[in-house]
Amino acid sequence: MGAMKSIGHVNSSYWDWFGDEDYFLSRRDDCFFIGFQETLDSDFEMLKGKLGLPNTTRLPTDDRETHRTPARFDTRLDEEAAANLRAWYSRDYQFVHLCKEIKHGMT
Repeated sequence: MGAMKSIGHVNSSYWDWFGDEDYFLSRRDDCFFIGFQETLDSDFEMLKGKLGLPNTTRLPTDDRETHRTPARFDTRLDEEAAANLRAWYSRDYQFVHLCKEIKHGMT
């Protein structure tokens, strides 16, 4: 856990940015858009419409430009590593679940 606390881009939770659930839900109507990586292509199409961007606007597709991990790299985690990450990000999983509920209500 000490290592994770020392890494700047992973040592905080979404809740550090958005407060607690009650406050976040009180600002629900202020949410302009909620998107997710696993639905990035379709979410981006919706976002383009909301922003009035031209239909020709596209996300990058090149592996390097998208910062995609090359297929030859092994990205598997053992169960202990996966469990440790699930525990570390447990609060963030709650936040993401809440955002999915909100997004579902927006569409």
